[in-house]
Amino acid sequence: MTGTVRGSRPQARKKAKSNKSRKRSVSPIKRGIRLLIGIVLLLLAGLCAFDLATNAGRIHKGVTIEGIDVGGLTTQEAADILNKQLLLRAHQNPIDIYADATLAGQVTATDAPILQLEYAYSLITGQDPNAEAQRVWRITADTLKVTVDGMALAEQAYSVGRGTDFIPGRIKAVSSGVSLPAELIIDEDKLARLERLITLTLGVPTSNAGIVYQEGRFELVPSKPGYVVEHEEFTQKLEQAFLSDSIGEASIIVPMCDQAPLISNEEARELLLPILGATSQPVVFINPDQETQTWEFSAETLCSWIGTRIESTSDKTPILVAQVDAALLKKDLQPVVGSPVSAVAPVDPSFSVVGDKVLIIEGVDGIGFDYDRLASDLSLALFNGTGAAGGTRAFVIPVGRVAPELSVADLEARNITEKIASYTTEYPPDQANRVNNIHKVCDILNNTLIAPGEEWSFHRSAGNCTADRGFLPANAIDGSEYIEEVGGGICQVASTVYNVVLESGFPVQERVCHARYSTMYPLGRDATISYPYPDFKFINDSQNWLLLSFTYTYNTVTVTMWGMHPGYTVDFEYGEIVAGEKFTTREIENASLPVGSKVVIQEGMDGFSTTVTRSVHDSDGNLLRRTTFHSTYYAAAEIIEVGPKGPVKPG
Repeated sequence: MTGTVRGSRPQARKKAKSNKSRKRSVSPIKRGIRLLIGIVLLLLAGLCAFDLATNAGRIHKGVTIEGIDVGGLTTQEAADILNKQLLLRAHQNPIDIYADATLAGQVTATDAPILQLEYAYSLITGQDPNAEAQRVWRITADTLKVTVDGMALAEQAYSVGRGTDFIPGRIKAVSSGVSLPAELIIDEDKLARLERLITLTLGVPTSNAGIVYQEGRFELVPSKPGYVVEHEEFTQKLEQAFLSDSIGEASIIVPMCDQAPLISNEEARELLLPILGATSQPVVFINPDQETQTWEFSAETLCSWIGTRIESTSDKTPILVAQVDAALLKKDLQPVVGSPVSAVAPVDPSFSVVGDKVLIIEGVDGIGFDYDRLASDLSLALFNGTGAAGGTRAFVIPVGRVAPELSVADLEARNITEKIASYTTEYPPDQANRVNNIHKVCDILNNTLIAPGEEWSFHRSAGNCTADRGFLPANAIDGSEYIEEVGGGICQVASTVYNVVLESGFPVQERVCHARYSTMYPLGRDATISYPYPDFKFINDSQNWLLLSFTYTYNTVTVTMWGMHPGYTVDFEYGEIVAGEKFTTREIENASLPVGSKVVIQEGMDGFSTTVTRSVHDSDGNLLRRTTFHSTYYAAAEIIEVGPKGPVKPG
C-alpha cells in the first residue's frame, strides 16, 4: 500500500507537467489572427498618426458646405471663404416672390423695382390705394439684411471625423465625401416686416382679443382668425432661393396658412372685472427730491394708461395680462412733474461721416425719471398675480438711467450706406467774418436727416442766423451792391446744397438766384437765401432716408448726400446767355485819396439771364422729370472812389 502510493506520485507530476505544456501551446490559426489584429492596429495607429500630422488644425479632405470645398483649410480660412462666397451667392440671387403659381407663370418680376420694406409697409397701411393690388415682390439679400456666420459653419465642418465621429467621419470624408448644408442669418425684424406686408396684401392679420379704454369706458377688442404667411416654410424657401446655384433665377410662391388667435374673447372678458376694480380710485405720485410735493391723477386718467399684453406661462401657455402703458403714463406725467434735480439728458445715436464711410455713433444714456420702471411698479401694485387690485396708491417716481429715444437699430434701418452725390465750391479765405459764418452754418446743418417724402428747407434746418448765435456781419448782395449783413456769406452753403440736389436728381421745390452773378458758382447754378425769404427747398422723393454732411476748409465747402442711390441719372442743358441792362457807374468822394485819383472798389457787370434744364431718368431710362431753372442777374453798378478835386484853374 505504501509502495503503491509512493509509486504513483511521479506519474501525477508528469501528467500535470503535460497539461501545463498543453496550455501554453497556441494553434497556428489563432496565432495568425493575433498577428493580423496586431498588424491592423499598427496600421490604424500609423494612419491616425499620419492623419493627425497632416490634418492637425485643419478640416478633413472631402468636406464641403453648400458645394464649397473647405477640405484641408483651417477654420479661419474656411470661415473667410464661406463668408465671401455664400454672401456673394445670396447677393447674386434677387428673389421674385409670387402670390400663387398661376401668377408665377404669367408675370415676370425681374424688371420690378427692389422692394423697400419701410416705404412699402407705409403704403400698404393706407397711404397708397393701389398698393393692395400688388401680388408680386422682388427682394434682395439687402432687403432682409442677410448675413453669414462663416466661423460657425467652419467649426461644424471641422468637427467631421473628430470626437465620437472619429473613424466613421474620416472614412466617409475620404471615400464618398461629406456635404454639409449652409445656413444664412436673416434679420428677424426685416423678415417680420416682409411677412406683415404680404399678409396685409394677400391675407388677413390675426387679431387677439384684448381690452382698451376709449370714450370713458373699457371695451373688449374682439379676436379674429387670420390668414397669414407660414413663417417656417417661407423662411426655408427664402434661404434655399438665396443659396441657389441658378444665379439670378430664384423665385418662390408665398406659403400661406390659417392662424387662430392666441387669446379668445372669453379670456379677455375675464380680465375686465379686475381692471375695473383696480382703476376705480385716483393715484398719487411723490417727488423724490421733495417728498412733500405730490401730484394726484384721477381714476379716469389712470384708466387711460391701461392696456393689455400677451405673456407666456412657464408651460408656454399664452395669457392676457393688464398693464400700465409707460408711453401714455409719461405723456401725462412729464409736463406736470418736470425733471429730477439730477437730470442729464440722454444723447441719441448719430451718424458720423469718416472719409467715404457713414458710421453710427452709439447714443449715451441720461438720468431722469424712469417711466418704464414706474409703469412696471404701478402695474404690479394694481394687478397682482390673480388680477385683483393692489393696496397702495402712492408711488415715489423712480430716478434712473434713461435710454435715448432712438436706438442704433433705428438708424441702421434707415439704410444710409452709400454716397449719392457730392459738390464743392470755393470762396475767398481772406474775409474772416464771412468764413466764420460759412463754417458755423455748416456745423449746424451737418448730418441733417431727411425722411422719405420729406421737404427739406434751409431755413427750417439752420434757423435764423443771428448775432446771438455767433454769426458776424459780412458782405451780402443787396440788389446790385454788396452790403454788410449779419450772417453774410451763408448763401455759399445754400448754393452748394443746390448743386448737390441738382446732381442727385431730387426735385427742387424752391430756389431763387442771386441778384448779382458771382463766378464762385457755375453759371445758373446758384441759390440765394435771406431769412425768412427767399429759402431753398427740395423734396426727398425716394423711398429711403437721406443724410446731408457738410465739411469745410479755409476756402472750400463740400456738401455730400448719403443714403441708398435712387438710381437716377441726370443730364443738363445750358441755355444761351441773353443780354440785359448795362451797368452804370457811380462815383464816391474819398477825402483820404490823393487829389484827382480814382479807385474802382466794385467792378461793374452787365445784367443778363440764362437757363439750366435738368432731365432726370430712372434706372430703366424712363424720364421722371424735366425742369428748366431760370436765372436773371441784374446789372451791378461800377463804384469808383475819387479823391478831392483840385483847385479850379481860372479860365
